Order: sequence, then structure tokens, then C-alpha cells
Amino acid sequence: MPAGGAGCRIADAALGRAFEKAVTVIGEQVPVILLGETGTGKSLLARALHDASRPGTAFVALDCSSIPESLAEAELFGYADGAFTGSRKGGSIGKIEQANHGTLFLDEIGDMPLPLQTRLLSVLQERSLMRVGGSKPVPVDISVICATHRNLDELVRQGSFRQDLFYRLNGMSVRMPALRERTDLPELIDAIVQSLARGRPKRLEADVMAVLMAHQWPGNIRELHQVLRAAMALSGDSEQVQREHFDEGWLTVAAIGAPAAGILPARPDAQSTMLADMQSELIHRTLAALSGNRSQAARALGISRATLYRKLARSKSA
Repeated sequence: MPAGGAGCRIADAALGRAFEKAVTVIGEQVPVILLGETGTGKSLLARALHDASRPGTAFVALDCSSIPESLAEAELFGYADGAFTGSRKGGSIGKIEQANHGTLFLDEIGDMPLPLQTRLLSVLQERSLMRVGGSKPVPVDISVICATHRNLDELVRQGSFRQDLFYRLNGMSVRMPALRERTDLPELIDAIVQSLARGRPKRLEADVMAVLMAHQWPGNIRELHQVLRAAMALSGDSEQVQREHFDEGWLTVAAIGAPAAGILPARPDAQSTMLADMQSELIHRTLAALSGNRSQAARALGISRATLYRKLARSKSA
């Protein structure tokens, strides 16, 4: 089962298979594109792919959406001595050279300016680069992983992304599912909790897990991590993270956005019935994700095996 840190723990079968294929492809220096909504963990997956395919080598990341176009060329390709006013004496190597013999991760590749796309294509074809203001080609040996939340096919049709570069980069694409689509959400939640706990005993009460499982997570893994981080901080020395430790505003939004619940009913008895239904669904989803392993399911849910058996018995008799 691939794992690349708390945010990249993979038990989702389809994503796990794609991960293994991508590791093989990257090992042969075939570029891979990671596709998915913002916050789905593309950067984490890129790092995990690098660690599995080229361990012990450099992993260099560049967010193409965060660097001004005027600085992007020097940042990516480096520059020679005296290349421009104010440049560092002796020049400077860029991100591509820093990644030599390792992996270059180009995040938000869809935002890369067209002039840089042309130069990047040349590097991939020639396996060498020319620094800004330089006169000698510098050989490079890199694997390339790209990521974007945008539709590259549409960008190609619009003329804002080079078709030949798209074909060159798209040796294999991996779609990162939105958090609401993942089948391994219980394990992912547990992995993040254990990572944030830093060795302290921490678990989520079942009511909390039911709310987390029902939420649509528009911010994906990034949102999940921040919500859990805040709740665990507020839980202090308590071993159990409870509803009271979560922001009330977020709980309201989560309740309204719950696909099965709509808006929470006003009557307390109706709320209790709905919560019991959510808990039952959570337990069965967790068991399905863990191939029916009740010990692992109880651990992921933060309850004892005895409690799990009791809740299963109640759901059968209901």
C-alpha cells in the first residue's frame, strides 16, 4: 500500500494502482501529469512518487503560478555571470539544474507563460539547457512531474498551452480524486490525526467521524488537515477529540453540506436518529474500505472493538 506521509496515505484501490504505474514510468524518465482539484494532494503525491522512483536524489519544486513572468526564466533556467543588471556575480543555477539526476516538479504547469513553455520543450528534447545570458549548453538528467487543476486540453484549444509540450509532458496522467470521492477517507483521517498527535494518544469520537465522513470537503485534503489541526489543538491533553473541539461555524457548514442530511432537523429526537444513521453508514463505509477488517476499522474510527460490535448489532436490529 503506497504511502507518502500523512496527506498521501493511499488505500484507495484505483489511486494505488495508478501510483504503482506512475512510479515505474517515472523511473524510465517518462513525464507524468497529476490532475485534480486544488487541495487534493497533488504536491504530496509528487513527492511520494519521487521518493519511490528516485530515492536519495534531489526533488525540486516550482509553482508556475506564483512567480512573476519577468523572474520566471532566470528562476527555472538560471543565469550566467553578468546576464543582467543586479545579477549575482558568477551567475546562478536554476531549478532545472538543481534537480539534475533527480526530479523536477512543476506545479500549476497550466499557468506557465508561453515563452517559458518553448524553452522547457527544448530542454526536454535536447536534455540540455542554456542559462539566461549564457553561451554554452548545460547537460541535464531529470525526471519531470507536472500538476494542474486546469483543463490542459482546453488550454491547448485556446492557444495558451503548446500542443507539442502537452504531448511531451503527458506520458501518463494520474487523476487525483476529490476527497469526497475517495474510498479511503477513514484511513486518511486516521493518518492525519496520528501525524498531528506526534506520538500522543489521540482518537476521534464516533460522532465526529460521522460529521467528517458526511462533509463534502470543497477544500479537499488542505481543508481536512486544517480542520483537524485546529480541533486537536483545542482538545489539549484530552485523548479524545470531540465535537466541542471543532469550530461551530465549520460544523454548521458541514451539516448543511452533508449529502444525506441536508439541514439538521430541529427536533432533538430526529437529530439523534439522523446521527445514528450517519454513524451506521460511516461504520459500513470504513469496513468496506478496509476489506472487512474489524480491528483496523475500530482503530480508524477511534473506538474499541467491543463498541464496534455493539454498533453493528444495533444497525442490524434497526
